Amino acid sequence: MIMNSQPIKPISPYYQWLATAGGIIFLGLAVLDAAQLLTPANVSETPPAMVVTKYFVPPTLEAEAALVYDLNRRTVIFEKNSDRPLPIASVAKVMTTLTAKRLLPGATVVPFNKKDWSLEKLIDYTLVSSSNQAAVAIATAAETTSGRQIIDDMNGLARELGLTNTIFKSVTGLDLSANEVGVVSSARDVTGLFEYILTVDPSLLEATRHHEFLVSALDGTEYLLTNTNLVANEIPGLLGSKTGFTDLAQGNLAIVFDRGLNQPVVVVVLASTETGRFSDIKNLIEATLKFFS
Repeated sequence: MIMNSQPIKPISPYYQWLATAGGIIFLGLAVLDAAQLLTPANVSETPPAMVVTKYFVPPTLEAEAALVYDLNRRTVIFEKNSDRPLPIASVAKVMTTLTAKRLLPGATVVPFNKKDWSLEKLIDYTLVSSSNQAAVAIATAAETTSGRQIIDDMNGLARELGLTNTIFKSVTGLDLSANEVGVVSSARDVTGLFEYILTVDPSLLEATRHHEFLVSALDGTEYLLTNTNLVANEIPGLLGSKTGFTDLAQGNLAIVFDRGLNQPVVVVVLASTETGRFSDIKNLIEATLKFFS
């Protein structure tokens, strides 16, 4: 039962207008807030410029295998049969000298060519001129001092670095016979070895930057060496290199160069020809610079 009911007074047209206007304003603000919530805060009103993806244009190569690797980005730019096991010949001397430095004190004196040498200078001699005799002298000193077989340590370091296609049988990389190679590796493994050296001991390759390099024995006798990398002075920003050639391995060359502002790139060619390895490297470097330009 409704008690004391009074008739309801109608709302004046003025208040009806205010209520309608307020509702419209509230609805508009709500829609605006929703639109702002749906729009990412970092989206600019101006559309971003189109990103153009550039492609590496590989040159014609004589090499059976090759790899181009950006060290800073840890990115393969180009590869050709990069995991194929192939003989690498004297590129093996990079691992020989690296392993010897791990086994020998820095002040070690190594006899070679009827003279005494500092380990550092004889390593330079070995890598620049690719001297087999100097490599054997360093390996012998490492074995005599450590009591270890350097080949075992070279293969142990290869396993440690994950170089699964790499097997060393010779400290020089020379073929063991007309049918047996002294070392097997791959373009990817050689790249991994160079990456490791650039990370832990870049000084190992410093002398190989030069077309000619002057070294001296401890008695002061000087030797002017010519780099077996015949295009060393044609490679911009060369940080290191190593050649390799035997009848079974054919032409091999691994280099690392700085394409500018500390941006190193490793380039490896394997199983090219004796002269083709140099043109292969130069063409890959040119293609790499165009890719990044």
